[in-house]
Amino acid sequence: MSEYARPDLLVDVDWLQARLDDADVRIVDCDGAAAYRRAHIPGAVFSEAHPYKGEDRRFVMKPEEFATAMSALGIGPDTTVVAYEAGVGASAGRL
Repeated sequence: MSEYARPDLLVDVDWLQARLDDADVRIVDCDGAAAYRRAHIPGAVFSEAHPYKGEDRRFVMKPEEFATAMSALGIGPDTTVVAYEAGVGASAGRL
């Protein structure tokens, strides 16, 4: 099994389970609207916007635009964010 370059950025299910009610932790489901409606981790949020894409959808958001998008999801500068997806996409990693 390969080593992760930044294992400090990964959490496991036990870590997450212990923090589901923590107001300083925000869980973001990056699978897509249909998948989110079918099932998601309790307390997870979903946004139709792709926070890593800017206004014209080709480039990364400017810092102010990203802060506004994250704020709409309840994410601030001191929030621990757990992004996940069940599919093979890269949305969670991009977030």
